[in-house]
Amino acid sequence: MEMEIEQIYNHSYFDRLIKFRVIKKDDTIIYCDYLDISFIINKVNIFIKTIDEFTNEYDIKNNEIYEDDIIEYTQHYFNMNKTDVKRKVVKWDKLKCGWNIHETNAGQTNHKIIGNIHQNPELI
Repeated sequence: MEMEIEQIYNHSYFDRLIKFRVIKKDDTIIYCDYLDISFIINKVNIFIKTIDEFTNEYDIKNNEIYEDDIIEYTQHYFNMNKTDVKRKVVKWDKLKCGWNIHETNAGQTNHKIIGNIHQNPELI
């Protein structure tokens, strides 16, 4: 049975939304899905600074978190009854086969996007 493109896009086939954020060299941003990305790469390529993938995660303000975003969060150390505010760059973790947004050995809350490494490198 062949799937219609619209069915796939509307999540009847995939568990996650596949989309991208394209940051051009003039810092304008284009959001697109996987159907548009090849057109953008072929037609706008010389103007592209980066292409970042959507992680299917949202911050505390319900903003989409993309690869290379800089997030700020509260790190909870349960055994020490301590918390710290930390920052990290969102990257794909090959060993965990997932995004490095959540750590498995300690609690993290209040993820908030504060920028990205392409437009705000000073925040790292």
